[in-house]
Amino acid sequence: KHKELKDNSASRTIVMDYNEMADRLERGRRSFDKVADKAESARERAARKKAALEKEKERRALFDKHDLDKDGKLSREEVIAFSKSEHGFDVPEAVLSKIMSVLEPVAYERFHPLHQKVAIAKFEAQARVKRAEEEERKRVLAERRQAVQGILDEADALVVSAEDGISKGEAEAKPLSREREMPADDMKELAASAQTLVSKAFEDLKTVREKLTKVEADCAANPELRDFEKRDVPRLYHRQDRAQRRAEYVADTLKRALERAERQARAEIDVKYTEFVIAIHKHMAADGKTSEQLFNDVAGDSDSISCEKFA
Repeated sequence: KHKELKDNSASRTIVMDYNEMADRLERGRRSFDKVADKAESARERAARKKAALEKEKERRALFDKHDLDKDGKLSREEVIAFSKSEHGFDVPEAVLSKIMSVLEPVAYERFHPLHQKVAIAKFEAQARVKRAEEEERKRVLAERRQAVQGILDEADALVVSAEDGISKGEAEAKPLSREREMPADDMKELAASAQTLVSKAFEDLKTVREKLTKVEADCAANPELRDFEKRDVPRLYHRQDRAQRRAEYVADTLKRALERAERQARAEIDVKYTEFVIAIHKHMAADGKTSEQLFNDVAGDSDSISCEKFA
């Protein structure tokens, strides 16, 4: 429409009037916005002032509440009561003396700084308590970690001892694992020596498992010890299981060797008995003696055994 008016030379005056009115309207709008902004700022200032006055009124009422003797200032006793009532804080004597040395007399004008200093003193006291608690927690944790590490070191030493004993037992049992001729007494002696080593290894490995179970319980009760459970416990369980299997293999070897030694011992006795009987008969045949005569020669005047039993 504005373009149509411009194209008509007869309407140029109307267009000029229209533009002027539009400019005046824009200026009016901007003026209105400024006034609205000023009014909003005034309302905000008024609200802040009102809030400040209310705060001042509350602060004054609080001061009057704790000014029990109504002398216009707070005494040491009144400051102590104020700190406990409003901050839940029993202000220490040294801190109170420091505050009073700065603010005394604590008139209303110094009531707000008193608020601040008591709040700061409370915060610092709480911070000291937290630091002390944290230091104590770290100390206890360090002791527990040291105790767990000690148990793991003991378990490691027992595993080493068991592995050493098993290695020695394997070396002593090695001749017994071969099907070769060996006197029964020698076999029993070797087996007994190796069995002593293996039995000690079994005891050590049992203790290792008990210690690792204790460490697992301690780690489960304290998440800050879990690194032991993830790092050291599996490693020691692996070594313990491997040593257990070796010890069981040696023990089985010794069991079979002892059974073979018993069989061989009975066979050796049978051989000796047979050799003895043959030797007696040869002696009797060579001397032309009967069993009664031989008995009398051997026994003499002794009656410890009868002739029938000797025969």
